[in-house]
Amino acid sequence: MKTAIRGARPRSAAGLPALSPDQVVDAAIRLTEEHGLDGWTIRQLAAAIRAWPAVVYHHVGDREAVVDAVLQSVVAGMPVPADDLPWRDWWHRFLVDGRATLRRYRGVARRLATRGPTVPAMLAIADHGIRVLRRAGFGAESSDVYQVLVSSSFLMVALEDEWAADPSLRSRTAAVLAAHRDREDMPGLAALASLWHRTCNDQETLRARDEWFFGYAVDRALDAVQVRLDILTAK
Repeated sequence: MKTAIRGARPRSAAGLPALSPDQVVDAAIRLTEEHGLDGWTIRQLAAAIRAWPAVVYHHVGDREAVVDAVLQSVVAGMPVPADDLPWRDWWHRFLVDGRATLRRYRGVARRLATRGPTVPAMLAIADHGIRVLRRAGFGAESSDVYQVLVSSSFLMVALEDEWAADPSLRSRTAAVLAAHRDREDMPGLAALASLWHRTCNDQETLRARDEWFFGYAVDRALDAVQVRLDILTAK
């Protein structure tokens, strides 16, 4: 016997207007913002829109179809810089601003890293990004550079999502490293342990560190890509 969902009585019986697919997806986006992409079920989505699960299937499809729609909406909301910016400015702005969008929806970055090209809105971003790289002189390597920058950045956001979902991951790492802060025989490890000790004391410090480190990592990746561009254009 199926258990009824509280608040999920037929909308017509409750005097509520009919739903549209966009309303179903909007509710899924709100649930994703609150609980993460993997933190809600179709039944919870149905309860959020005060409808039966069958309504979700009718308007959008199964859970994967809803997830696809959420990915499309989130990516469509990512700021895309103007094409006439210098290539490095374009990519720095896109990746840093994109992180701010993706961090609102835990789990989306991981999905995009593994299946980004299947999301329609990512196709337009790929076109913009690769055209910017081609104009800069990357030539036949433009698509490879695009994949390096996007995949590495999205995976970094996915790592932040994992840490946000389970803060104990970092606290356990900090606890293990704490024993090595004064290791004179392993100064490199001691430096790493000291860094973790300084940055893992409170959530506010961690958030600031994450934001700074993402920008730092993007800049170092762009430095490396610039070196490659110098080689390509010197040929």
